[in-house]
Amino acid sequence: MTGNADEADFWSGPAGAKWIEYEAEQDHFLSTVAAAVIEKAAPKAGERVLDIGCGTGAVSILAADVVGPGGHVLATDIAAPFASRVKERARTLPQVGALVADAQSASWPDEPFDMAVSRFGVMFFADPAAAFANIALALRPGGRMIFAAWGRAEDNPYWRIPRDMVDQLIAPRPRPLPNTPGPMGLANADWALEQMRASELSDVRAETLEVPLLHAAGAAGAADLSLRIGPAVRPMAEVEATPELIAEYREAVTRAFLPYEVDGEARIPATIHLYTARRA
Repeated sequence: MTGNADEADFWSGPAGAKWIEYEAEQDHFLSTVAAAVIEKAAPKAGERVLDIGCGTGAVSILAADVVGPGGHVLATDIAAPFASRVKERARTLPQVGALVADAQSASWPDEPFDMAVSRFGVMFFADPAAAFANIALALRPGGRMIFAAWGRAEDNPYWRIPRDMVDQLIAPRPRPLPNTPGPMGLANADWALEQMRASELSDVRAETLEVPLLHAAGAAGAADLSLRIGPAVRPMAEVEATPELIAEYREAVTRAFLPYEVDGEARIPATIHLYTARRA
């Protein structure tokens, strides 16, 4: 089974169902990232947009509002429940389609796209260079890619704090090897750019941004989110965490997130990379 198939199984199961259940909360939490992708992509009315790893479609819907009924947005994800959810959300937007697809190997529609975009959907590829090359096949000559990916966990309190708390409460956990599929799979910008250049893309660049992650329920809400569909999900599931352990974790992470709470809203700083390139 390939790494991509593992991700398909993971997101087609309880993890994906949780993401859909807390869709509105997660969309708000990552709204600044979605906005950064759309601002950088700058789609125009009538353009065709391919959304890679669309999740439940937040970026697809933002793009659809811009390209309008004369354009088209194809939301793609490796997990079938996400594609189905996009269809539900976009039922009043005829310019939005949805496709279950592994971007590393998918066959794309015959009509090319003006751009491919992604909010945190490109870090999980087993072979990033192959995936970028295949995505490029969906674009017209000169078509552009605009992808957001997490920076290092050490530079992201939302990842670093839960990870460190899990280490303290359960046991130190091995860190993923650098440049391997996962949330921080493209955290090393130099390595990621090498993968894009190996795909024979042109004008390959990376821009590092700091944006706030937002939660209306403050530090406690952000701590809860980390347990539902965030960095604590897999480790807590693996140890079959007791209610007592979960409560201890939640209290500790809430305290750690409190410095990022402003007027009751959590604004957790996040470091992300925006990768851009063009099909030659």
